[in-house]
Amino acid sequence: MKYEELFQLKDFQKGKLLTGDNILLREITGAHVIEMADGVNWARRGELVFTSGVGFHDIDHEMKILIQTVAKNYAAGIIIEIGPYIKEISQEWIDHAQKLNIPLMTLPYDIPVTNIISEIYRNVYNTQEYQKSIEKFMTECLYEFSEEIYERAKRFGFDEKKKHIALFLSPDRDKGDLEHLMQACRQSMNTQKLVLTLVEADGVAAIYDLEETKIPVHEVISKLRSNVESFYQIYHKEDTISAGAGDIFQAIRDLKDSVVEAKQALNMLHMCKRTAQSRMYEEMGIYQLLFSIKNDNIMDRIIEEQIGSLQTYDRANDTQLMKTLDIYLQEDCNIARTTERLYVHRNTVKYRIKRIQELLGRDLHDINVKFNLQLAFKIRKFLGQES
Repeated sequence: MKYEELFQLKDFQKGKLLTGDNILLREITGAHVIEMADGVNWARRGELVFTSGVGFHDIDHEMKILIQTVAKNYAAGIIIEIGPYIKEISQEWIDHAQKLNIPLMTLPYDIPVTNIISEIYRNVYNTQEYQKSIEKFMTECLYEFSEEIYERAKRFGFDEKKKHIALFLSPDRDKGDLEHLMQACRQSMNTQKLVLTLVEADGVAAIYDLEETKIPVHEVISKLRSNVESFYQIYHKEDTISAGAGDIFQAIRDLKDSVVEAKQALNMLHMCKRTAQSRMYEEMGIYQLLFSIKNDNIMDRIIEEQIGSLQTYDRANDTQLMKTLDIYLQEDCNIARTTERLYVHRNTVKYRIKRIQELLGRDLHDINVKFNLQLAFKIRKFLGQES
């Protein structure tokens, strides 16, 4: 349930919002009444906390603790019933809640909160059941495809006449919050229509409609990633997310391929140690081919054949010929630019290049030699063998 739906409830018409930036972007997954001082720790993720302060002893102190606990537990917010026990709201409470980005609201004491709580749970149940059905459908699309899926796709608004794209997103920080990331994906519907989502072990798969636009697709994807990250940062302020995007598709049967491609594009970002970025599958170039090779022995053999002698020499002599050659090739065999990147003397680079050519027995200016060597370095990066 979203806050905009809460504000539309008949019994909440006299509710007043005091704090809470981006409040309409938060989701409410339940409700909890806390009336005892020792119950402040019961506030759970996504729950909207109601309190009249009837069981509090030191209201000012215990309200501050409640606000802090709600923030720590990622609860949805606090509704304070103004009446005989809490007659007015302290400015300190407002400032404290504002600092922690916690929605703080008031409601007259005579409003029956049980009616509001019942409506919240009815709405949440419907939302959760719908989300479960989406997750089940996505799982079947990815792992158990059958002819029945075509008919069911229509129920979820999937139109095969439209263009779609799969994103696979993950927090850049280890052990990121995938449930909050999925919520952020769903909330990004305001900027791009979201059709389907699925939380997996290493990230969130999200399928979006692509509207007809003159804006390049990579810019649309970049903006979408940024929007999802903004929603995610409501709960995790300093955290960033990255996203891979698969190829554009229309048929539901092609959904799986686009998700797989999106995962590979995201893995490419991880391999390059990039954060807070998006990468499209079509931008991966030769790495598309590497992901399709199932036998690592083939790739290991290419590395050994092309640059194995340099690896052996570096290990035996504690030199940096591998690093020098990699940068030299990246800089199109330009000595000056290679020197700048390595922070060494020009003559040192010249000596290393000469030694490299002697060990390899090849002309580094030959276009085929350069291609094979660059391929070997790309495979090393792909296999995570870079030092």
